[in-house]
Amino acid sequence: METIMKPFALAALLLVVTSCTPADISQAQSQLELAIQQRDLNQQVSSLSKLAQYDQQFQQPAQQAKRAQLLLHQAEQQYDQGKFLDAQLSAAQSKALNNSFQIDQLLRELGSRYPLTELINALVQLNDEASRARLSLTSFFHDPLETWSIIDLNKKLSAINQAIAEVKKQMSAVATENRALPAYQETLQIAHDVVVRLQTQQHLLLQHVQQQISHAHLEKFTQLHQSAHDKVRNFTERVVYTMMDKKHKALIRALQHESELLFNVKMTLERVYPKALPMFAPFYDAYVQLLNRPQDYNEYVTSGHHALATLNKALSKDKLSKQYQALTRQPLPLTAKLLAFAESQNKYRFLYRPY
Repeated sequence: METIMKPFALAALLLVVTSCTPADISQAQSQLELAIQQRDLNQQVSSLSKLAQYDQQFQQPAQQAKRAQLLLHQAEQQYDQGKFLDAQLSAAQSKALNNSFQIDQLLRELGSRYPLTELINALVQLNDEASRARLSLTSFFHDPLETWSIIDLNKKLSAINQAIAEVKKQMSAVATENRALPAYQETLQIAHDVVVRLQTQQHLLLQHVQQQISHAHLEKFTQLHQSAHDKVRNFTERVVYTMMDKKHKALIRALQHESELLFNVKMTLERVYPKALPMFAPFYDAYVQLLNRPQDYNEYVTSGHHALATLNKALSKDKLSKQYQALTRQPLPLTAKLLAFAESQNKYRFLYRPY
């Protein structure tokens, strides 16, 4: 692996050939000393090339400087072509070989390419261990419904939507004129895929909530509805209400945890992700319709048929747990280039002007 030729190492070489040298070599030595002080890569290449012809000890530093210069030119071309990820990585390689002011100028230009860097950083952060744990829904797919913590469920939903909102915020900050550039196109597509994935995870959880409640309690609701149906055919409303009241109260007490869970999910979605309500609200409304004691059991029986069908429909969703596992088993679509870009930009952040 190539290493940086330190200024003091070059200075030591200069001392070796200081005495009794031709005038042009002395001039090259002086030029190299000044180039090292000024961190001028181009002048270093010129001086070292001359010195390498005179003394083979300068051949390796000359080759290294030329390599740094080549990488600088490559990075500049990539930058002009809008290939900012490639330009950043080429520039970082050049800086690792020679700490020139020319490469710092280009790195500053690349650093001004916010919010591309901020968008990539937001994606990279989602890939770290802490974020994966914070957003994981595995426990809800493994643990029985009655053990679910309503607070934890609300936190998970909020965390997922905060992550979605942060990525979308950085996506929207990208100027329209930059969206056609290769680096932006690649990053924006990955960001879009990440948002879709997070939304899919959340939808799977919401479907799982509905399915678990239906699986555990659809039979109870069906029995209550059938009992009301039988009684309204044979008794007046006042008598039916008296006969059904105790059964209905017992069911309400038995489903207190589920009722609070559904209510909190609905409230959380209204606050952080209202777009999910169209797929969740029908189930919530059906559950409330079947659970709440009505003023008129004739109406309860009539509307209950549709409500029961809604709860039954939730059972038709296949293998939600396996879908979630398959989705999260795949790593986020962050390429090695994106990760290297983010690492490099953050490494040289001290060079960047305020943005």
